[in-house]
Amino acid sequence: VTTPPEVARQIAIADGEKPEDLHITLFYFYENADLSEEQRQAIVRLAAAAARQYPNLNIRLHGTAVFEGNEERPLVALVESPSLVEYRRKLAVALDVAGITYSKEHEFQPHLTLKYLNAEPRPAVDMNQEFAVNHLDAWFAGERVPITFGQRLHAHFQRHGRFVARPKAGQIQRRG
Repeated sequence: VTTPPEVARQIAIADGEKPEDLHITLFYFYENADLSEEQRQAIVRLAAAAARQYPNLNIRLHGTAVFEGNEERPLVALVESPSLVEYRRKLAVALDVAGITYSKEHEFQPHLTLKYLNAEPRPAVDMNQEFAVNHLDAWFAGERVPITFGQRLHAHFQRHGRFVARPKAGQIQRRG
């Protein structure tokens, strides 16, 4: 889930992750370059089907934590979002049923990584932001596939190695 640019600029910290890189990871598919085209299309289809059930996701960032036990020691913003947790749970069930493997190494704890501290001391960061997102992005080896909440996804097809969503009848396909 990509952080809206205006929020990302406000919460980015010195020497941390760039504002445009601030996001909440819902799933990690190991080396996603190894996913087959059919698996990628299935992931997008399942994510879009689950997204249709929500008009958006309301996100609240409240406080920070350091994930110790990892030598990179990520400093994270803590995320509170019942709709995000519910969306992820529904998508996890769908992925499991479809036989698509994703990392289950750690229990899902919604967070937004601000900086990797390594040996640095933990900085004092005041985190209290609320925002809504109306889309998320699936990333496959550097390729971004947007998935919009609350809208019907008619068909994904591959053109020139990329996913393209067909617009509803009467809608204009925008490129940018």
